[in-house]
Amino acid sequence: MSKLSEETRELTRQLKALNQNIEILTKVTAVNIGKEDIFKGKETKEEKVKILDRMGLSNEIIAIITGSTSHSVSQIKSVRKPKTPKPKGEPQNMKPTNEGAETE
Repeated sequence: MSKLSEETRELTRQLKALNQNIEILTKVTAVNIGKEDIFKGKETKEEKVKILDRMGLSNEIIAIITGSTSHSVSQIKSVRKPKTPKPKGEPQNMKPTNEGAETE
């Protein structure tokens, strides 16, 4: 019984990997077919990376499509993310109140 269970787990793992590969191939094929429409008005590599990232493609796949490297794609994505500093002394999700403010 244990052997069958191990074989079943291995087959399940392989099927999940296959499904992920099929999903990636589907996205890449869609991008290649609709490349002109998808990238219309998007001249920079940064804009293209943003679009492909939203599609859920990996850095390696984005690099292939944009003619770049996965490291370059990673750098573009990290620069693109806004870094908003949290205000010191003010709790998160708290709206300022007008407590003590004079009203007319």
